[in-house]
Amino acid sequence: GLCWILATLARPDHAIFYAVGSGVVLGLWAKPTLLALHRTRSLAATWRAGLAPMLAYAAPFALWLAHLAWRMHVYGQWLPNTYFAKSANLTYYAQGWVYATEFHLGSHLWLVMPALALALPFAWPVAGPGRRFIGFAIPAILAYEWYVIRVGGDFMVGRFYVSLLPLIALLGEQLVHRLCARGRGFAWAGIGLAGLLASSAVGVRLLEPNQIRWHLADENSYYRIASWSPIVVDHDNYWIGRTLGELEAQGIEPVVATGAIGLVGYYSRLETIDRLGLTDAKVAHQPTPKRRSRPGHEKYASVAYLRSRGVHFVRGVGSPKWLGKYGTLRFGGIGRDWTILRYE
Repeated sequence: GLCWILATLARPDHAIFYAVGSGVVLGLWAKPTLLALHRTRSLAATWRAGLAPMLAYAAPFALWLAHLAWRMHVYGQWLPNTYFAKSANLTYYAQGWVYATEFHLGSHLWLVMPALALALPFAWPVAGPGRRFIGFAIPAILAYEWYVIRVGGDFMVGRFYVSLLPLIALLGEQLVHRLCARGRGFAWAGIGLAGLLASSAVGVRLLEPNQIRWHLADENSYYRIASWSPIVVDHDNYWIGRTLGELEAQGIEPVVATGAIGLVGYYSRLETIDRLGLTDAKVAHQPTPKRRSRPGHEKYASVAYLRSRGVHFVRGVGSPKWLGKYGTLRFGGIGRDWTILRYE
């Protein structure tokens, strides 16, 4: 219970795992607890029969409630800003199926998952931890798969599935163990299943480096590490952030606006307005366009809003006409054009 609550604090959608775990715990202990209460009317006997483990699982939920209260006090929202920026309240099945298909094909899980389903009837564990784990793993995997497809996945290839991979691997390991324990004939099936699991360790690339296709991109190919010490990222945004950081070091602090704010905002240390709304509540709460597109890239800050925030330099928006060609600039001479939105 504590592990799943900590996971939920890291990413709210991990609450799926806590909820499925709650069902397993109730399935294990609710009946013995009620029977003990009915037969003995003794709190001590009821505690030993199952009340203790149920309360132990439930107790960490108080951490989440405390965090929720703090979040509401600080931000005025029950959910993270990114929930609204990425329209997670809406269904986007068309893109979700694309996202899931790309990942399952590229990771070889399209081979692994059917093999696990076929092996399950022949490798069903005896009563004990193994059966409890399967009782958790199967509904958790199915529920999380449905969730990812429902919200449309993500624009980064495979990111939402990282949480699911250890669970699939553990399920596969258990089924391999059970098959091998049943005798020589089943052992060969277990070895074959182990081979399929191993194949998922090395996937195939369905997207070319720096390519955006099907509203997806392999971010690993965009932001390559050129040096670890000192850390250098081989991307325009890194160098633009460092160049803007030189302004900040000199006491010149313009307000900038861009998408992909991570490297730019981190290294510039300037006030940075996120045009996509991931860190801006005003933009995040804009209506979602009727014609859906790339997840997380559907809401944009308007020029009027950027002006109201006092933005000086903006990437991806034209400059005032009176500035003409002089309103266009490139920091460090690289990357896409920036423009002067407000001149001082």
